[in-house]
Amino acid sequence: MKRYLFVFGILAVSSVSMGLLGQTDPSKNYENCAYWELIEQLRAYEDTLAFEQSLPDTLRREYGIPVTNNGITAKVYRLYRCAALLDTLANRQDSLAFVRADPPTVDSDSISGITISSAILHGRVLSDGGETVTERWFKYGTSRTALNDTITAVVGVPDSIFTANLTGLTPPGTWYMAAVAKNAKGTSSGDTLQFITVAAPTMDTDSSSLRTATTATLHGKVITNGGDALTHQWFRYGTSAAALNDSIAASGAGSGTPPLTSPFSAGLTGLTAATKYYFAAFGKNAAGTAAGDTLSFWTKCSVDSVSYDGHWYGVVMVGDKCWFDENLKTDEYRNGDPIPGSLDSLNWVTTTAGAQAVQDQGGLNESANLDTYGRLYNWHAVNDTRGLCPTGWHVPTKAEWDSLYARVGGEAVAGKELKAPAPRWNGVNTNGFDVVQGGRRMPDATFAPVGGVGHAYFWTSTPNGGQAYYRYFTQYPDSYGYFNGLRNGFSVRCTQD
Repeated sequence: MKRYLFVFGILAVSSVSMGLLGQTDPSKNYENCAYWELIEQLRAYEDTLAFEQSLPDTLRREYGIPVTNNGITAKVYRLYRCAALLDTLANRQDSLAFVRADPPTVDSDSISGITISSAILHGRVLSDGGETVTERWFKYGTSRTALNDTITAVVGVPDSIFTANLTGLTPPGTWYMAAVAKNAKGTSSGDTLQFITVAAPTMDTDSSSLRTATTATLHGKVITNGGDALTHQWFRYGTSAAALNDSIAASGAGSGTPPLTSPFSAGLTGLTAATKYYFAAFGKNAAGTAAGDTLSFWTKCSVDSVSYDGHWYGVVMVGDKCWFDENLKTDEYRNGDPIPGSLDSLNWVTTTAGAQAVQDQGGLNESANLDTYGRLYNWHAVNDTRGLCPTGWHVPTKAEWDSLYARVGGEAVAGKELKAPAPRWNGVNTNGFDVVQGGRRMPDATFAPVGGVGHAYFWTSTPNGGQAYYRYFTQYPDSYGYFNGLRNGFSVRCTQD
């Protein structure tokens, strides 16, 4: 409790006066009592000290002359009266102090440790107002003008400091708080402060578009900003889903750029043809960084078509490989050497060199069959070191055909996915691979039919002892791989190196 100090002029007390007063306590020295100072203080509290108002003249008369100017009898009397006055004032100090006291003065100091749902509130008692502070707490809420909730504070050291650990703040957003303290005179609040509880944003990796052999455009969205504006938006990408090593800023991201937007995009350049890339959209606010799902895309083939030996072939992308979209038609090796054709039955059966033929089944002339179904090659032509496909391309291995099947859903659906649609066949041709019933030339040199109920056969470049692997398409949705003799005449598709 704050005390009001009452000032008395104190001089050293002689042994005579001390003896007269019977005083042994040197702190009570009344020889020269500062009457007028006492009177002025009494006037300051006249509302409480009624006797000062009722007997002002008496007080002035009795205490207006210093004690030292009187004789010894008057001196003793005055000394005792001064002592009595001092005792009266001392007894009234508590009530006088309470009259003069005020509610405490409080400061809403600061907010720290802000998370998505919690914060630490800080307050300070600047003045107790003359009475002991008995309670400290905080008011808070989502409206500056309506702080509806409260939390009891913990008193620190010194006890003018107090804090509260506030939890369960949902949803993330803007909150307000004020420190409050109470004493016997009343309750006071500090200023209302604002703080924002935020979470990292929620991002969506949307899609990719405008893909070429070396470029692509990535797209993302901000689903929620977590209660705070985003400061950056970008994409990370790479050829491994587990290691997105490269990054590119999205439109509107970074210092000095237009406001961040959703949706947002970024253009990639310098990519590798026929390559699978992974990417994810990222966003950042004051609470942290978040990423969307990791998606993927394939860059396109380095070329859209290829001219080889007088024929043009379209190029399609299936999985990670580029393929001709029709059967090979060349009658020359890559170096220009001719591939023997038009072999009769005997020569076809007995040759151990490369050979080719054009279907003579289906009621079409050779030129029409060549244009529709391409040529049929024995495996010796496939295996010739002079190369059956153009530079930069090759006859696919068994593993490459297996990978092709896997990319379209496996052997059980590969036929449906890769075959030409009606009326040319009964597939859906999802990737433009466009398999047609090219038939085959059998080891005895006869031709299996084309069209209608015909089948399609494709060589791989993978040997199997005295035979080699091939791929087989029928009227059914499936497609399988087998191995067979080297004298068979099958179709060939080229794939890019």
